[in-house]
Amino acid sequence: MKELSPYEEQIVNDIIMMRTADLKVEANQKKVIEANAILFDGEICATCPGDITNAYYRIRTYVIKPIQMKKQISNSCNFQLNDGAIVIDPQDGEMYTNANLTDDVAARVLAKYPGAAKRFKNIPDWVATAAAPSPEQNDSQAKQSAVDYVKDESRTREELTAVALENGMEESKIKKLSTEKLRKDLLKKLE
Repeated sequence: MKELSPYEEQIVNDIIMMRTADLKVEANQKKVIEANAILFDGEICATCPGDITNAYYRIRTYVIKPIQMKKQISNSCNFQLNDGAIVIDPQDGEMYTNANLTDDVAARVLAKYPGAAKRFKNIPDWVATAAAPSPEQNDSQAKQSAVDYVKDESRTREELTAVALENGMEESKIKKLSTEKLRKDLLKKLE
């Protein structure tokens, strides 16, 4: 991340502390526009709520992800997902990548959805494998899990984008879609 002045740091920190509901306030929208210009040298449409919301998530991801990645470096996980793969924890519905995956989460996912094993590069020998369901059951379970995840209205654009990329949607197409259109297109593809 580039070096920021104290003023710029304050603007970006304000965005990090902001909730999506706070984006309805015009002063907060202006902060998002300013932070976007600071971090990405880009302009966004000040009258387009979708652009402001997307910029808000982009800023948060840009700033927060490196922090989370640093925390995860010290956390060693015996499981490894395939490049670009995600899994969804059946317990809390959260999305996991190699950056934040833990042994507990991976074991829970595999216990509930044995078919998810195809998403992993590495599964430790100590993992107890249940009787393997048929490929049709695996696909059905994985599909239903993804559908439930996408239907969850609290999912961010970034989370939906990750699912879309994993399911073969083109990044250039994804960028052109509104969040709701992305959700609808994803559900069509998954169902």
